Amino acid sequence: MTENNDVKKITGRYFQEALKGRLQTEKKKLKLIISVIVLMFFTFFPLPIPQKIQWTLGIFLFAALMWSFEVLPLPVTSLIVPVLLVAYGVFEEGATAAFASFAHPVIYILLSSIIIAEAIRKHGLDRRLSLMILSNIKGSIKSVLLALLFVTTFLSMWISNTAVLAIFIPIILVIVEKIEDPQDKKNLTILLLVGASIGTALGGMATITGTGPNALASGFIEEVTTFTFIDCMKIGLPSALLIMIATLLVLLKLFPVKLPSINISEIRQERSNLPPLSNGEKKTLGVFIPTVILWIIGSEIEAAFGLPRTLLSVAVVGIAAAVILFAIGALEWDDARLGAFGMYLLLGAGIALGKAFLVSGTANWIATLLIQPLAGIPLFAVVILITFVTILITNVLANTATVAICTPIAISIALLLGLNPSVTVMAVGLAASLALCTVFGTPNNALLVNTGVIDRKDLMKSGVIVALIGGLVISVVVILFSSI
Repeated sequence: MTENNDVKKITGRYFQEALKGRLQTEKKKLKLIISVIVLMFFTFFPLPIPQKIQWTLGIFLFAALMWSFEVLPLPVTSLIVPVLLVAYGVFEEGATAAFASFAHPVIYILLSSIIIAEAIRKHGLDRRLSLMILSNIKGSIKSVLLALLFVTTFLSMWISNTAVLAIFIPIILVIVEKIEDPQDKKNLTILLLVGASIGTALGGMATITGTGPNALASGFIEEVTTFTFIDCMKIGLPSALLIMIATLLVLLKLFPVKLPSINISEIRQERSNLPPLSNGEKKTLGVFIPTVILWIIGSEIEAAFGLPRTLLSVAVVGIAAAVILFAIGALEWDDARLGAFGMYLLLGAGIALGKAFLVSGTANWIATLLIQPLAGIPLFAVVILITFVTILITNVLANTATVAICTPIAISIALLLGLNPSVTVMAVGLAASLALCTVFGTPNNALLVNTGVIDRKDLMKSGVIVALIGGLVISVVVILFSSI
């Protein structure tokens, strides 16, 4: 009888899983059909607009739906974009123009930053810096959280957000391990883990190299105006620092800890056990520090010494630094885990769509449509609208795909209002990093939930408040930047 029951349970589970898999397959088919129908509608149903604009809109909506539904992996959908742009004749130059976006300098900015970050990770510089900062704090809850926010923000300006969070999860678990009160232990763990995760998101906002959304946003901006590394920092860094302060206050309020201070002696012990700087660390620092300096003031050096234009651009300096790291033995080719290959394709597709909107006249057409409803609306209200719509989308869709979808519209709005496009595009780029409420927008949130310590309710509770404050901060900063 027991064996029969076991067989029934196993059979029941098998059929449940089979049914679940079948339903998922059918849902994917339905989503694919919807996406194709939208494309076919814009292809064959004549609308009272120029044909090239109609086709560009069809390709854009098809890509947006495919990215949103994730019928295919995001990079695969990205590969479809240039093919459709060529097939529909959006670019007069054909494939040359459509695929040129996949060799855009922003792709090489991201590539070089990943290689440099790998050298930092390989030789343990990230962990050394983390332990140096955390071991020098007093031990109060506020000071520990502030130090954690600072170091994760700084590291994420140069290193992948997920890689930085992966470093700090075990460090945080060591910090809270010996706390006896269960509620204090739980709240402190959530406080520090969520703080570390938000810190990585803020670091990604601060620089072009920090995260995919910023890199893609800067790529769009460079298609229509000059935009440098320091221009990005002028908007991103103040936004990140102000949101960091707000995060500190919000998290301390949401997850109160009665314990006045915590023992960080184990962190100090671990730091004291660190060996002197290794040869690899010295080589990496010797390349990294000059690279960051040139990223920040490269354009000024070009002008001062009459050097060829863009010789010291972010992409050229980054790739040169990556080559030097290999040449001096700080990295081997096998160390360069270029797992973000799909990200390059997504960036390329996003830039191609942005170019298509401009050359086809779609951006101007949308701007004309928006003249009536936006007439008389204050600039601040428009920027807030763009920012919060982006925040909403980025919490249900991958953040880089969000930028690819929202930026062409943001460019159109900038053209309408006579603004520098960097204002609206950076609002989109920065807001896309505030995917703090769900597990969909960024791998970091999934990583937090997978620890088993944080549930989705905690994530939502802190994420919504910080995202709301962050949206207001971003809106104010980009408006101030537009007036400079």
